[in-house]
Amino acid sequence: MGRLAPATSGIGPYRTCRAPSPTWIEVVEATGPRRTDRRTRTSYAPDRPAEQREIDDRFGRDLHFLGDWHTHLERTPRPSCPDISSLDDTVRRSVHAMLAFVLVVVGQAPAPDGRHVSLFRGDGVSIC
Repeated sequence: MGRLAPATSGIGPYRTCRAPSPTWIEVVEATGPRRTDRRTRTSYAPDRPAEQREIDDRFGRDLHFLGDWHTHLERTPRPSCPDISSLDDTVRRSVHAMLAFVLVVVGQAPAPDGRHVSLFRGDGVSIC
């Protein structure tokens, strides 16, 4: 549990949570990009082995991978097609106990307009 499939393509820094009850979770950490990730103004490619080590380490401390977050240059962000397919694929290919993974996209406008939150169940449908 808590392990991503090695070939899973993700989006970027991730969030971890505790699940103290079946009806709610507590987000306890949102990681930032690593020095070994490749970043440009409009793209992000994580260091997959480092990312998996972080997920495994946190899972050993009863923290579960919850999803990804990243920024977009637009004022009011929307997930891109690669964002959607990547996180949906991550849900399908991962061993986890979550009902869905979360994607948070942070845009340039202040909240709430500058934030987009989606849930991905791994069935090709995102819930915004």
